[in-house]
Amino acid sequence: MICDNPVTVASVAGAGFMPDSRLTAADPAQPDAGMSSIFDAIDMPIIVVGRNLAVTSFNIAAGAALRITPADIGRPSCEINLLNKAADFQALCERVIEDGLPVRREIRDGYRWFVARIAPYATGGVHTDGAIITLTNVTAFRESIDKAIYEREYTKVILNTVFQPLVVLDAQLKVQTANSAFYTLLQITREQAHGVPLPDLGKCDWKERDVWASLKTSVTDKSTFQAAELECDFPSIGRRTVMVNASPMPFEGAARMLLVFNDITDRKRIEAALRDTDRRKNEFLATLAHELRNPLAPIQNVVQVFRMAEPGEMELKWGREVIDRQVQHLVRLVDDLMDLARITQGKIDLQLVPIAISEVISGAVETSRPLIDARAHELTITVPHRPLLVNGDLIRLAQVVANLLNNSAKYTPTGGKITLAVETQDGEVLVRVSDNGVGIAEQMLSAIFEMFTQAENTASLTQGGLGIGLTLAQRLTQLHTGRIEAKSEGIGKGSEFVLHLPLHNAVKDAQAPCGARGNVTAAFRSPQKILVADDNRDAADTLAMLLKMAGHTVSIACDGLEAVEKAASDRPDVIFLDIGMPRLDGYEAARRIRAEGWGEKMTLIALTGWGQEEDKRRAIEAGFSHHLVKPIDFAALEALF
Repeated sequence: MICDNPVTVASVAGAGFMPDSRLTAADPAQPDAGMSSIFDAIDMPIIVVGRNLAVTSFNIAAGAALRITPADIGRPSCEINLLNKAADFQALCERVIEDGLPVRREIRDGYRWFVARIAPYATGGVHTDGAIITLTNVTAFRESIDKAIYEREYTKVILNTVFQPLVVLDAQLKVQTANSAFYTLLQITREQAHGVPLPDLGKCDWKERDVWASLKTSVTDKSTFQAAELECDFPSIGRRTVMVNASPMPFEGAARMLLVFNDITDRKRIEAALRDTDRRKNEFLATLAHELRNPLAPIQNVVQVFRMAEPGEMELKWGREVIDRQVQHLVRLVDDLMDLARITQGKIDLQLVPIAISEVISGAVETSRPLIDARAHELTITVPHRPLLVNGDLIRLAQVVANLLNNSAKYTPTGGKITLAVETQDGEVLVRVSDNGVGIAEQMLSAIFEMFTQAENTASLTQGGLGIGLTLAQRLTQLHTGRIEAKSEGIGKGSEFVLHLPLHNAVKDAQAPCGARGNVTAAFRSPQKILVADDNRDAADTLAMLLKMAGHTVSIACDGLEAVEKAASDRPDVIFLDIGMPRLDGYEAARRIRAEGWGEKMTLIALTGWGQEEDKRRAIEAGFSHHLVKPIDFAALEALF
């Protein structure tokens, strides 16, 4: 190496020269042949310039690196390749010769990088005779540094982009560095966090959960630490549940621990909601099974009574009434489920017209009266004399109010009091249904309208239901741009449900159309020739019996293919086709019948358990004239004819 002080040429290794033949005879710095050999053996370009900055000598390495020859002796050094890449090279050399202090400068030559060290030299006199320039190729070193810087910056960008907070701790578990997400989470700066023990930065239950002791063990043993849950209070987002994972990381022999924080608050909340939903689903299924068994039990009992003895007129009348009541109950259960499914899927259609709220109340009371009377409740109704109009679907709004009345009837002890009152307030019609029943606990008020939710009352007061009546009422009301609110002072203090509906701007009395279907008792206009196709033999036989009792001629087919064959041979006026039949489903059977000339004018009725709008659309596209949902309403069936 060249020392940092002016030196004589003869005493400095590394300031070697080309052999004597390459030097001028007048050169005072001319070394002997032995010294020249030493300099030529140095694998580092060395150039000597005089006070006039002209090249006086160079070694073999310089000749190869800079492509200079003996002909370049005496040439200005600033013209030499590579040296001319440094704009201030001449000024640097002049300063070194004048001041006697060495300097360094980086020089770039294309993709190559060199460090040029310019040092003064003297041949023994008091004055500096020139400068010695040594060149070190640092291209590989620069590439490695550039790569390290790139990788560091690249890693830094990635870490600061990651949304999970990351922090590096030392052996004492003090913060050394962290990413942006960590500082943002704790609302602190890098300077505020550096060197501070982690527990002092955030309010987390480190010690309560023994996480701190485990971290200390991990950093000592250089082991991983995973899946520790902590409850933390963060300035930026409040109280959260975080999962902490830790891994040791190498750092110049010192212990370091990388901690990763994952916010699992939402996941925990979703998991709890799923558990609650699953629990309520199981409760609903149990309730559904209970509710379905209730009407099936008396139906089965009636059948057993008829088996045990020949029924007389009184027994037949009694049996018919029991079966009719229980079947209607089953139908209501299924209808509620289907209505809720249609609302959830956005497939329910409302017939919105101006209607009098009195018509809604009348329809609802008529529906709920049997349950209210069965429990001997006293029902008080207060409706203003002046007409109050709302824009709504009469049947659906009556269903809403009926559900509220039924809810009060179920959860009010026998002989209770139920009040239904209508009033106006702030441009709304309010329908209040209140009772002196079991009431609602405060914590249940916010969840009472959620699907499958039932208040936790005693079993003796639970009079049936699937826990979807209030949900259905609320969602139907929302479709009318209204709402229902629940009120109660607590268990045993009764409850009140208030239906809010926008008041219609019309002032005239509404002659609202009645949505009730009514009891159509008239017989078909004339006897018909009918084919009933259903793979459920009992369903086919019972419908055939009803139709025969009404004076029609009826034949039966047990699958879709047989239905097509009998339609071709018997040429019926009306065909009832079940959809889910073997060999050929009802849709395909209808298409084949319509494809024949003799089937173009037949009345085809789809009789199925599928009642969604999509099912009705498919039935019409297949060629059906009508779509009826099981169990069939015989009065509605008569109306079709």
